[in-house]
Amino acid sequence: MPRETVEQLVGKLMTNDAFRADFFKDPQTSAHAEGFHLSDEEITSLKGAQQILTKAGDDISQFVQGPGGAAAVLDIHVHSN
Repeated sequence: MPRETVEQLVGKLMTNDAFRADFFKDPQTSAHAEGFHLSDEEITSLKGAQQILTKAGDDISQFVQGPGGAAAVLDIHVHSN
C-alpha cells in the first residue's frame, strides 16, 4: 500500500470514531466502503495496532472537543462523522 494511502487510512482511524469502531468489527468491509483495498497482512497489522490507534483517537477527540480544547478555543463546532 502506498505511503499516502497508509497515512489517509491511519488518519481516518484516529480521527473518525465511527469508522474506527466499524473497522475493528469488520475491517475489510468498512475499509472497502471508504475506498481502501487492504490485503490480509495489512489488516492484521492494523488490528495489531488497535489499542494504539484507539488511544490516539481518544486523545485527539479530547484535544478537539474537550473543555478548553481546540474547538472551544477556536470557537468552532466539530461533528463526528
